[in-house]
This record gives sequence, structure tokens and C-alpha cells, in this order.
Amino acid sequence: MTFFNLARTVTLTDKNKNDPEGIELLKTSPRSFTIPNLKTKEVRYDPAKDTAGPLSLGVAAERNSGGGDSSKHARLVVIGNSAFATNQWAGLQRNGDLFVNTVNWLAQDEDLISVRPKNPASRRVILTEAQQRELFFGSLIFLPGLVVISGALIWLRRR
Repeated sequence: MTFFNLARTVTLTDKNKNDPEGIELLKTSPRSFTIPNLKTKEVRYDPAKDTAGPLSLGVAAERNSGGGDSSKHARLVVIGNSAFATNQWAGLQRNGDLFVNTVNWLAQDEDLISVRPKNPASRRVILTEAQQRELFFGSLIFLPGLVVISGALIWLRRR
């Protein structure tokens, strides 16, 4: 799964053509649709103006020219959003993997194409001063005090 902010659709003009050989790489969900005017305040599907999904957001094409071992390969990848590979969006979902894998495919290094493990997430707990005080009094004073008082009451009853 990848995330594209304000992406454009990209399609193959002739899907039956086998030279260059093309394939749609990225598709949106069936619930997606295009919006011709991005300045509208309310986003609503209009069948007269909008195109319903699934929409293609990326295509790849490969062309082999010549024959035998001396054949030349040409590869092309077109993705409808270039910002997905920038620092702001590369960490979201699998955008970084998509970019690196695309470059590896274009460089004909298919052995390097993989889904990399996610970086460990920072799981810090950030508390306000009031929450810190409550945690301190609750765990270091109230609970141990409750145990000491309960122990004293049980000791007094048995005596």
C-alpha cells in the first residue's frame, strides 16, 4: 500500500500493443474518482464530470530492440505523482520501497527488488505535568500505602 498526495491518472493508450510491452503498476480502489477542479471546497462524486475508479496511477513499459545477446533494452516507469519519493512522503506506507524498487527495476537489478522491513516506531509516552504527578502519587504513594494499611488492618484483626 502506498500514499500519493494529489496524484494524476496515468494510462496506457493501447493495451493490446506488445512493443513496447506495458503494464499498469498502481491502481486505486474502486471507490476512488477523479476531481477535475481541485479548488472546490466540497468533494463529491459527479458522474457527469468525474471518472470512477479503479484508476491507474503508474505504468511501466519495456522495449527490446535488436536480437540475440546484443539486444538493447529500454525501460520506462511513469507515476502520476513525483512527490511520493520526497522526504515528506517517503516514510509513509511503502512509498520509499516503491521508489527504490522502481529504480532497481530501471537499472535492471531485479535481485535487489524486495519489501524491506519497517523501521521500528518510536513508542514514547508523553505526559503532562498533571499526569506525571498523578502517576507518581498513584504508583509510589497510594498503592504502596494501600498495601501497608491493609496489612496493618489484617494484623490488628488477628491480634
